[in-house]
Amino acid sequence: MTDAATPFTSAKDLLRKSITRSILPVRPVVFVESTAAVSEAYQLLVGNKILSVPVHDRTHRRFIALIDLLDIACYVAENCSDAAANLTELLEKVTCAELAGTSGRNPYRAVEGNASLDNSIKLMLNGKLHRLAILDDDSELDGLLTQSHVVKHLAAHASLFECHSKTVGELELGYQDVFSVTGEQSMREVLAFIKDKKVSGVAVVDGEGKLANVISVSDMRLFVSPDGFAAELLDLNVNDFLAKRAGNDERIIPGLICVQPTTTVEELLLKQLATGVHRLFVVDPTTAKAIGVVALYDVIQLLSKEG
Repeated sequence: MTDAATPFTSAKDLLRKSITRSILPVRPVVFVESTAAVSEAYQLLVGNKILSVPVHDRTHRRFIALIDLLDIACYVAENCSDAAANLTELLEKVTCAELAGTSGRNPYRAVEGNASLDNSIKLMLNGKLHRLAILDDDSELDGLLTQSHVVKHLAAHASLFECHSKTVGELELGYQDVFSVTGEQSMREVLAFIKDKKVSGVAVVDGEGKLANVISVSDMRLFVSPDGFAAELLDLNVNDFLAKRAGNDERIIPGLICVQPTTTVEELLLKQLATGVHRLFVVDPTTAKAIGVVALYDVIQLLSKEG
Protein backbone atom coordinates (compact mmCIF):
# COMPACT_ATOMS: atom_id res chain seq x y z
CA MET A 1 0.00 0.00 0.00
CA THR A 2 2.98 2.32 0.43
CA ASP A 3 3.70 4.80 -2.34
CA ALA A 4 7.07 3.91 -3.88
CA ALA A 5 7.87 7.64 -4.06
CA THR A 6 7.11 8.30 -0.42
CA PRO A 7 9.49 10.79 1.22
CA PHE A 8 9.06 9.08 4.58
CA THR A 9 11.57 6.57 5.95
CA SER A 10 9.66 5.26 8.95
CA ALA A 11 6.35 5.49 10.78
CA LYS A 12 7.84 8.07 13.13
CA ASP A 13 9.06 10.09 10.16
CA LEU A 14 5.61 9.93 8.57
CA LEU A 15 3.81 11.13 11.69
CA ARG A 16 6.21 13.97 12.42
CA LYS A 17 6.74 15.28 8.89
CA SER A 18 3.15 15.10 7.66
CA ILE A 19 1.47 18.50 7.98
CA THR A 20 -2.11 18.39 9.15
CA ARG A 21 -3.42 20.82 6.51
CA SER A 22 -1.95 18.69 3.71
CA ILE A 23 -4.28 15.75 4.32
CA LEU A 24 -7.49 17.79 4.39
CA PRO A 25 -9.67 17.27 1.30
CA VAL A 26 -10.28 20.43 -0.71
CA ARG A 27 -13.90 21.39 -0.18
CA PRO A 28 -15.89 24.49 0.85
CA VAL A 29 -16.41 24.98 4.57
CA VAL A 30 -20.10 24.66 5.43
CA PHE A 31 -21.40 25.86 8.78
CA VAL A 32 -24.57 26.81 10.59
CA GLU A 33 -25.32 29.82 12.76
CA SER A 34 -25.76 29.23 16.49
CA THR A 35 -29.25 30.73 16.43
CA ALA A 36 -30.48 28.52 13.57
CA ALA A 37 -32.99 25.77 14.28
CA VAL A 38 -31.59 22.24 14.45
CA SER A 39 -33.82 21.33 11.51
CA GLU A 40 -31.62 23.62 9.37
CA ALA A 41 -28.46 21.87 10.54
CA TYR A 42 -30.06 18.50 9.86
CA GLN A 43 -30.87 19.42 6.28
CA LEU A 44 -27.35 20.77 5.83
CA LEU A 45 -25.80 17.55 7.13
CA VAL A 46 -27.92 15.36 4.89
CA GLY A 47 -27.66 17.58 1.84
CA ASN A 48 -23.85 17.60 2.02
CA LYS A 49 -23.59 13.95 3.09
CA ILE A 50 -21.55 14.85 6.15
CA LEU A 51 -21.85 13.79 9.77
CA SER A 52 -20.88 17.03 11.52
CA VAL A 53 -21.04 20.77 10.92
CA PRO A 54 -19.41 23.67 12.82
CA VAL A 55 -21.63 26.10 14.73
CA HIS A 56 -20.79 29.79 14.27
CA ASP A 57 -21.53 32.50 16.82
CA ARG A 58 -22.20 35.63 14.77
CA THR A 59 -22.11 37.92 17.83
CA HIS A 60 -18.59 36.90 18.83
CA ARG A 61 -17.51 36.12 15.25
CA ARG A 62 -16.11 32.71 16.06
CA PHE A 63 -16.92 29.03 15.90
CA ILE A 64 -18.06 27.64 19.21
CA ALA A 65 -19.14 24.02 18.73
CA LEU A 66 -19.89 21.13 16.42
CA ILE A 67 -23.32 19.67 15.89
CA ASP A 68 -23.63 16.21 14.39
CA LEU A 69 -26.07 13.42 13.76
CA LEU A 70 -25.22 11.84 17.11
CA ASP A 71 -26.39 14.97 18.97
CA ILE A 72 -29.61 14.87 16.96
CA ALA A 73 -30.06 11.12 17.50
CA CYS A 74 -29.75 11.56 21.25
CA TYR A 75 -32.26 14.41 21.21
CA VAL A 76 -34.72 12.39 19.12
CA ALA A 77 -34.36 9.35 21.39
CA GLU A 78 -35.08 11.48 24.44
CA ASN A 79 -37.96 13.53 23.08
CA CYS A 80 -39.70 11.33 20.52
CA SER A 81 -41.10 8.76 22.92
CA ASP A 82 -44.44 8.14 21.27
CA ALA A 83 -45.83 7.64 17.80
CA ALA A 84 -47.60 11.00 17.82
CA ALA A 85 -44.37 12.97 18.29
CA ASN A 86 -43.68 15.45 15.50
CA LEU A 87 -39.98 15.21 14.67
CA THR A 88 -40.04 18.25 12.40
CA GLU A 89 -41.58 20.38 15.12
CA LEU A 90 -39.14 19.09 17.73
CA LEU A 91 -36.12 20.02 15.65
CA GLU A 92 -37.47 23.49 14.95
CA LYS A 93 -37.97 24.26 18.65
CA VAL A 94 -34.31 23.97 19.62
CA THR A 95 -31.34 25.97 18.31
CA CYS A 96 -28.00 24.62 17.17
CA ALA A 97 -26.22 26.32 20.08
CA GLU A 98 -28.53 24.58 22.56
CA LEU A 99 -28.11 21.10 21.08
CA ALA A 100 -24.50 21.08 19.87
CA GLY A 101 -22.29 18.71 21.82
CA THR A 102 -25.08 17.37 24.03
CA SER A 103 -24.12 13.78 23.23
CA GLY A 104 -20.78 14.46 24.93
CA ARG A 105 -18.83 12.74 22.17
CA ASN A 106 -17.85 15.55 19.84
CA PRO A 107 -16.52 18.67 21.61
CA TYR A 108 -15.11 21.50 19.50
CA ARG A 109 -11.31 21.56 19.45
CA ALA A 110 -9.12 23.48 17.02
CA VAL A 111 -5.52 23.15 15.88
CA GLU A 112 -3.38 25.15 13.47
CA GLY A 113 -3.14 23.69 10.00
CA ASN A 114 0.67 23.75 10.04
CA ALA A 115 0.81 21.49 13.09
CA SER A 116 2.41 18.09 12.60
CA LEU A 117 0.03 15.18 12.14
CA ASP A 118 1.64 13.60 15.20
CA ASN A 119 0.47 16.51 17.39
CA SER A 120 -3.01 16.56 15.86
CA ILE A 121 -3.40 12.82 16.41
CA LYS A 122 -2.36 13.18 20.06
CA LEU A 123 -5.01 15.86 20.54
CA MET A 124 -7.58 13.68 18.82
CA LEU A 125 -6.75 10.60 20.90
CA ASN A 126 -6.45 12.39 24.24
CA GLY A 127 -9.83 14.02 23.77
CA LYS A 128 -11.39 10.96 22.07
CA LEU A 129 -12.38 13.33 19.27
CA HIS A 130 -14.01 12.21 16.04
CA ARG A 131 -12.89 15.38 14.28
CA LEU A 132 -10.72 18.45 14.76
CA ALA A 133 -11.26 21.99 13.48
CA ILE A 134 -8.26 23.04 11.37
CA LEU A 135 -7.31 26.73 11.27
CA ASP A 136 -5.57 28.57 8.45
CA ASP A 137 -2.78 31.16 8.86
CA ASP A 138 -5.34 33.82 9.77
CA SER A 139 -6.90 31.57 12.44
CA GLU A 140 -10.00 31.13 10.28
CA LEU A 141 -11.65 27.74 9.91
CA ASP A 142 -10.03 25.84 7.03
CA GLY A 143 -11.92 22.56 7.43
CA LEU A 144 -12.54 19.57 9.68
CA LEU A 145 -10.00 16.79 10.06
CA THR A 146 -11.81 13.51 10.66
CA GLN A 147 -10.61 10.13 11.83
CA SER A 148 -11.30 8.86 8.31
CA HIS A 149 -8.88 11.42 6.83
CA VAL A 150 -6.16 10.33 9.26
CA VAL A 151 -6.63 6.62 8.60
CA LYS A 152 -6.63 7.17 4.83
CA HIS A 153 -3.30 9.00 5.02
CA LEU A 154 -1.66 6.46 7.32
CA ALA A 155 -3.00 3.52 5.31
CA ALA A 156 -1.29 4.85 2.18
CA HIS A 157 2.00 4.19 3.98
CA ALA A 158 0.99 1.05 5.85
CA SER A 159 4.21 -0.88 5.26
CA LEU A 160 6.14 1.72 7.28
CA PHE A 161 4.40 0.43 10.40
CA GLU A 162 5.88 -2.63 12.08
CA CYS A 163 2.41 -3.85 13.00
CA HIS A 164 1.12 -3.90 9.40
CA SER A 165 1.68 -7.64 9.01
CA LYS A 166 0.42 -8.61 12.47
CA THR A 167 -3.06 -10.03 12.80
CA VAL A 168 -6.09 -8.76 14.64
CA GLY A 169 -5.90 -11.84 16.84
CA GLU A 170 -2.23 -11.36 17.71
CA LEU A 171 -2.88 -7.78 18.77
CA GLU A 172 -6.33 -8.54 20.24
CA LEU A 173 -7.33 -5.44 18.33
CA GLY A 174 -10.89 -4.39 19.08
CA TYR A 175 -11.50 -7.34 21.41
CA GLN A 176 -14.31 -6.06 23.63
CA ASP A 177 -17.99 -6.52 24.38
CA VAL A 178 -20.06 -5.76 21.30
CA PHE A 179 -23.27 -3.82 21.77
CA SER A 180 -26.04 -5.35 19.69
CA VAL A 181 -29.73 -5.18 18.88
CA THR A 182 -32.10 -7.63 17.20
CA GLY A 183 -34.17 -7.28 14.07
CA GLU A 184 -37.40 -7.19 16.06
CA GLN A 185 -36.54 -4.12 18.13
CA SER A 186 -37.93 -0.74 17.11
CA MET A 187 -35.72 2.04 15.81
CA ARG A 188 -36.94 4.11 18.74
CA GLU A 189 -35.38 1.54 21.07
CA VAL A 190 -32.18 1.46 19.02
CA LEU A 191 -31.67 5.22 19.26
CA ALA A 192 -32.25 5.14 23.02
CA PHE A 193 -29.73 2.29 23.27
CA ILE A 194 -27.12 4.18 21.24
CA LYS A 195 -27.55 7.20 23.51
CA ASP A 196 -27.34 5.12 26.68
CA LYS A 197 -24.18 3.28 25.60
CA LYS A 198 -22.56 6.45 24.20
CA VAL A 199 -21.65 4.76 20.93
CA SER A 200 -22.27 5.74 17.32
CA GLY A 201 -23.17 2.30 15.97
CA VAL A 202 -24.41 -1.12 17.05
CA ALA A 203 -24.37 -4.63 15.61
CA VAL A 204 -27.57 -6.27 14.43
CA VAL A 205 -27.68 -9.96 15.33
CA ASP A 206 -30.03 -12.77 14.34
CA GLY A 207 -31.85 -15.19 16.64
CA GLU A 208 -28.66 -17.20 17.17
CA GLY A 209 -26.58 -14.17 18.05
CA LYS A 210 -24.77 -14.18 14.70
CA LEU A 211 -23.78 -10.87 13.15
CA ALA A 212 -26.28 -9.89 10.46
CA ASN A 213 -25.79 -6.16 9.88
CA VAL A 214 -25.03 -2.83 11.52
CA ILE A 215 -26.92 0.35 12.33
CA SER A 216 -25.09 3.61 12.91
CA VAL A 217 -25.93 7.23 13.58
CA SER A 218 -25.28 8.04 9.92
CA ASP A 219 -28.47 6.09 9.14
CA MET A 220 -30.34 9.04 10.62
CA ARG A 221 -30.06 10.49 7.11
CA LEU A 222 -32.95 8.27 6.14
CA PHE A 223 -35.27 10.22 8.41
CA VAL A 224 -35.21 13.12 5.95
CA SER A 225 -37.92 12.88 3.29
CA PRO A 226 -39.16 15.28 0.57
CA ASP A 227 -42.02 16.20 2.91
CA GLY A 228 -39.83 16.85 5.93
CA PHE A 229 -38.71 14.51 8.69
CA ALA A 230 -40.07 10.98 8.40
CA ALA A 231 -40.81 10.44 12.08
CA GLU A 232 -42.84 7.32 11.25
CA LEU A 233 -39.56 5.47 10.63
CA LEU A 234 -38.94 5.54 14.38
CA ASP A 235 -41.67 2.94 14.78
CA LEU A 236 -40.26 0.52 12.20
CA ASN A 237 -38.49 -2.52 13.56
CA VAL A 238 -34.83 -2.93 12.69
CA ASN A 239 -35.46 -5.47 9.91
CA ASP A 240 -37.93 -3.18 8.16
CA PHE A 241 -35.63 -0.20 8.59
CA LEU A 242 -32.73 -2.14 7.06
CA ALA A 243 -34.95 -3.12 4.13
CA LYS A 244 -35.69 0.57 3.56
CA ARG A 245 -32.00 1.37 3.79
CA ALA A 246 -31.30 -1.30 1.17
CA GLY A 247 -33.84 0.38 -1.09
CA ASN A 248 -31.84 3.58 -0.79
CA ASP A 249 -28.63 1.80 -1.86
CA GLU A 250 -27.28 2.23 1.66
CA ARG A 251 -27.12 -1.47 2.57
CA ILE A 252 -23.90 -2.77 4.05
CA ILE A 253 -23.70 -6.55 3.78
CA PRO A 254 -21.93 -8.59 6.48
CA GLY A 255 -19.04 -9.52 4.19
CA LEU A 256 -18.11 -5.84 3.98
CA ILE A 257 -18.22 -5.08 7.69
CA CYS A 258 -16.35 -8.08 9.11
CA VAL A 259 -12.78 -9.14 9.72
CA GLN A 260 -11.47 -12.29 11.35
CA PRO A 261 -8.75 -12.84 13.96
CA THR A 262 -6.43 -13.90 11.11
CA THR A 263 -6.91 -10.61 9.24
CA THR A 264 -3.73 -8.52 9.15
CA VAL A 265 -3.66 -4.85 10.05
CA GLU A 266 -2.87 -3.98 6.42
CA GLU A 267 -5.84 -6.04 5.20
CA LEU A 268 -8.05 -4.35 7.78
CA LEU A 269 -6.94 -0.92 6.55
CA LEU A 270 -7.70 -1.90 2.96
CA LYS A 271 -11.19 -3.01 3.96
CA GLN A 272 -11.87 0.20 5.87
CA LEU A 273 -10.76 2.28 2.91
CA ALA A 274 -12.72 0.20 0.39
CA THR A 275 -16.00 0.26 2.34
CA GLY A 276 -15.80 3.67 4.01
CA VAL A 277 -17.23 2.22 7.22
CA HIS A 278 -16.14 3.55 10.59
CA ARG A 279 -16.13 0.21 12.38
CA LEU A 280 -15.30 -3.37 11.43
CA PHE A 281 -16.62 -6.23 13.51
CA VAL A 282 -14.25 -9.02 14.47
CA VAL A 283 -16.08 -12.28 13.86
CA ASP A 284 -15.26 -15.77 15.14
CA PRO A 285 -15.30 -17.86 11.92
CA THR A 286 -16.55 -20.96 13.77
CA THR A 287 -19.60 -19.27 15.32
CA ALA A 288 -20.18 -16.26 13.04
CA LYS A 289 -20.59 -14.21 16.21
CA ALA A 290 -18.93 -10.83 16.77
CA ILE A 291 -16.17 -10.99 19.39
CA GLY A 292 -14.99 -7.43 18.97
CA VAL A 293 -15.23 -4.25 16.95
CA VAL A 294 -12.40 -2.17 15.49
CA ALA A 295 -13.27 1.51 15.18
CA LEU A 296 -11.20 4.14 13.37
CA TYR A 297 -10.10 5.41 16.78
CA ASP A 298 -8.60 1.98 17.58
CA VAL A 299 -6.63 1.96 14.33
CA ILE A 300 -5.26 5.46 14.86
CA GLN A 301 -4.30 4.62 18.43
CA LEU A 302 -2.49 1.47 17.28
CA LEU A 303 -0.53 3.14 14.49
CA SER A 304 0.34 6.23 16.53
CA LYS A 305 2.22 4.08 19.05
CA GLU A 306 4.99 3.73 16.50
CA GLY A 307 5.51 7.48 16.42
